Amino acid sequence: MKRLLSVLCVMTAGLLLMGAAPSIKSYQETFRMEADGAGKVSVRVEFAGLTPGTWEVPLTTWKGVREVEWRGVPSGVEVKPVLGGASPCLRLTVGQGAAAAFALQATYDVPAQKAPAKAKNQPPGDTRLALRFLNGGHLPIADYGLKVLLPPGMVVHSVAEKTPKGKGGAGAQIAYIKEDDRQGLTVAAKKLSFGDAAGAQVIAVKDRKSPVVIIVLGVIAVMYMVVFRDIVRPPSPPRTGA
Repeated sequence: MKRLLSVLCVMTAGLLLMGAAPSIKSYQETFRMEADGAGKVSVRVEFAGLTPGTWEVPLTTWKGVREVEWRGVPSGVEVKPVLGGASPCLRLTVGQGAAAAFALQATYDVPAQKAPAKAKNQPPGDTRLALRFLNGGHLPIADYGLKVLLPPGMVVHSVAEKTPKGKGGAGAQIAYIKEDDRQGLTVAAKKLSFGDAAGAQVIAVKDRKSPVVIIVLGVIAVMYMVVFRDIVRPPSPPRTGA
């Protein structure tokens, strides 16, 4: 019994010295799309248990990533953007004595996507976006989130496909949002290991409640008030005798 307790104590001490396995606790990104289809992506990545060595932080799979900037990197950690190829990333070189846990924030510009093939039931005059994040690094991601904010005047018509496709908690969670006078959606996924992907194919259309429609409705309302002013005018108070 004493020997077993001694072994357990040694194992526990070893685990404490090793610390948590290197991982990404949270990966949250926002894509703000402009009217021409291009836009800016902002990312916040929270690391835990990093050990000295080289680690790759994947960026959303997007050809033409440029103008990458980052902050929040502690001393002893070097960052190099690797933007060529199909899987752009930020390559981190962690030196001896560098912080094992920190939050990196980055921004970069992306060009307009090449429009994917249209589906048969796709509404006319729409915009189709294929948003895909691939964990091409060896750091597991516990919590992944993507926020898409469409240009003013556009709304999400439907989601043609989501990744992962599973049901319930096993699949990606989609929610529609409105923020800063923009509409869009969020995609959330859990436990992305090496080679796992998350994202959605989104169909967006122009908002039917456009400013032109609002102006026309306002003109019609004014005309109605003028033509039928006798009907809508409040009754005069009864006259009293002297």
